[in-house]
Amino acid sequence: MKNLKRILVVLAVIVSAGNVMAQSKKELELENENLRLQLELMKMKANQSNNAQQQQSIQQPENASIDGRIVQKLSRLQELQFKDPRKLRAVGESSDEDAQDARNFAELEARAQLQRTIENMIKDALDRYSRKTQMNGAKNKQSKKEQITTLVSKRINNGCKIIDYERYYNPSTEEYTYEVLVEYDKQGVIGLIEEQDQTIMRNRAEFAKTMQEVFDEYEMEKTGSTYSMRKAAAENAMQQDNLDRQASRDAQIRQQEADNAYRKMESQQNYKLKSQQQLNNVVKDLQENNIDYEIINGTNNNR
Repeated sequence: MKNLKRILVVLAVIVSAGNVMAQSKKELELENENLRLQLELMKMKANQSNNAQQQQSIQQPENASIDGRIVQKLSRLQELQFKDPRKLRAVGESSDEDAQDARNFAELEARAQLQRTIENMIKDALDRYSRKTQMNGAKNKQSKKEQITTLVSKRINNGCKIIDYERYYNPSTEEYTYEVLVEYDKQGVIGLIEEQDQTIMRNRAEFAKTMQEVFDEYEMEKTGSTYSMRKAAAENAMQQDNLDRQASRDAQIRQQEADNAYRKMESQQNYKLKSQQQLNNVVKDLQENNIDYEIINGTNNNR
C-alpha cells in the first residue's frame, strides 16, 4: 500500500512537471515569434532611414550638366571672374614668343573686354532709367547717353586694375601664354555715372536699383545664377547638410536603441532557456531516480 502511494505521488509529480514543460514550451515559442517580428520591424525602420539618407546624398557628376553633356573646365582666373559680387571683372589672354608682349596684349584685351561690357551695361541701365522716369527729349537723351557712356568707360579703362595673372610656356611652339584678370568696383561705376548727370544724382537710389538689375542679368547670362541666388543656394545647402547630419544622428540613435532592445530580449531569452533547462533537469532526475520529495522530507523530519 505504501509502495502504491509512493508510485502515485511520483507519477503526479511527473505529470505536473510535464504539463509545466508543455505550457512553458508553448509560451517560449510564442515569445520567440514575437521577438523575431519586433527585431524585423526595427531593422526595417533602420534600413528605411539609411536609404533615405543615402538618396539625399546622391549628386550629379562634377563636370556634367543636367542633360548629361560634359562642361568644359574653366581656368582658375575664369572661375575668379564672378567670385566677388561687388566687382566687375574680365579675363584677357594672349600668346607670343616674347613673354612681355604676351602679358601686355593679354592686359589690353582684358581692359578692352571690361570696357565693352561696362559700356553695354551703362547704355542698358540709362535706357531703363529713362523709361522709368519718363524723361523727355529722345534726341537729347540719346546724345546724353552716348556722352556719359564714353566718358565713364574711358575712366574705367584707365582705372581698372590687374588683380591676378597666369603664365604658361609651350615648348613645342616656344610661345608664352598669359591670362590677366582685371576688375573695377560696381559702386564705382554707379558713382561715375551719377557725376555726369544731375538728374541721376538727385534720384540716385532709383538709378542704383536699375543698375543692379543690369548687373544681375549680366551675371545670370554668364554663370546661370546671380550672387543672391548662389547665396541662397549655399544657405539651403548648409541647412540641408544640417538636416542630413541630424538624420544620420537619429538613424544611429534608432540603431542603438534596436541593438539595446535586441540585447535585452536576448538576455531575457537566455534566462528563460536556462530556467527551462533547469526544470528539464529536475524532471529528468525524478524520472531516472524515482525520488519522492515528500517522502524524503518526511524521513528527514523523523530523524
